[in-house]
Amino acid sequence: MVASMIVLCSKYNPLSWPGCVTRKLGEAVDAVFAGFWNLIYKMFAGVIADAVGGVIKAVGSLWIYVPTLHASEGGNYSPVATVSFMRGQTLFLTAAVAVVAMIIGGARMAYQHHGESARELLRSMLTLVIVTLGGVAMVTVLTEAGDLLAKEFIDRAVQESGMGFAENLVKMIAGPMATQPMFTLPLIIVLGFAAVLMSFLQIIMMLVRNGMLILLVGILPLAAAATNTEMGKAWFKRCCGWLIAFIAYKPFAALIYATAIMLAGNQDSLVNVLTGLMMMALSIIALPALLRLVSPPGGS
Repeated sequence: MVASMIVLCSKYNPLSWPGCVTRKLGEAVDAVFAGFWNLIYKMFAGVIADAVGGVIKAVGSLWIYVPTLHASEGGNYSPVATVSFMRGQTLFLTAAVAVVAMIIGGARMAYQHHGESARELLRSMLTLVIVTLGGVAMVTVLTEAGDLLAKEFIDRAVQESGMGFAENLVKMIAGPMATQPMFTLPLIIVLGFAAVLMSFLQIIMMLVRNGMLILLVGILPLAAAATNTEMGKAWFKRCCGWLIAFIAYKPFAALIYATAIMLAGNQDSLVNVLTGLMMMALSIIALPALLRLVSPPGGS
């Protein structure tokens, strides 16, 4: 081996042989070990990418299967125990607000001497009756319709792609990490952590949606008790807007995920991964966007 390296060096200058042989040996060792470490690095990166894919498959699609807590139970849409408790605890306050609103409406009629105040008062009382008797059923029907719509969006995207929802997420985000050499180990860790974090945030948002739906249904009669006043009307509109936003959030997020699945296609690239992550982020910030969209003018 040394003789071969001497041949590669200057054969007519023996003084250069020791340094040349040392340099050639170093280059040979570097080539061997560099290839070895590159192989180990690629194998380790592949293992990390597969682990990220497994976590995304387990967690990423879990939010769509988080059951919605409905405000009613049974075929007659009777309120659940939590909603009944909230309404029972606020019943005296609702009655007091309604009485005060009626007094304000009566004083306004006596002062203004026209029927607009009477119509406002009648509209307020009808709103209170409708919300108290039919609000739970209406919210339950809309929530069930929204959940069915969300499932339909995901099912259509899955049907078009020929894979399950979880498999599509892995294909869109974790799949390219394990197959493309451009994804280095730090990049795989950062992008994988971002995907898993957004999946957990999506699950948390679904749980927040459940709690807020029950809370808003419980206080809706209280908000409806004073709709003949400007403050009560603004409060009732804000509560209704928030209800619409939380009901629409799940189908809206499902539509964003379905769009991301259809955009993913068969391209395994960094653009594909970043597009999937951005769509996941969009599905999270969809709720604040919906809240601002349905808030009444001047509302926060």
